[in-house]
Amino acid sequence: TRVRLDDVYREGMTEVTAADIASARRMGCTIKLLAICERAADGESVTARVHPAMIPLSHPLASVREA
Repeated sequence: TRVRLDDVYREGMTEVTAADIASARRMGCTIKLLAICERAADGESVTARVHPAMIPLSHPLASVREA
């Protein structure tokens, strides 16, 4: 299945505030920009999105830097 750019929900890190980062830290998390693509329930189509997400500090992605 081809995914067109117009079909991808996109939100950048520019909307993340210092307060968001502080809140994530208090919850034992960090904020990372994630790209997620999932096959829909129909088994044919896919959904794709890119957006900031809270990641637990214990998760392997939490330590990724400048990648």
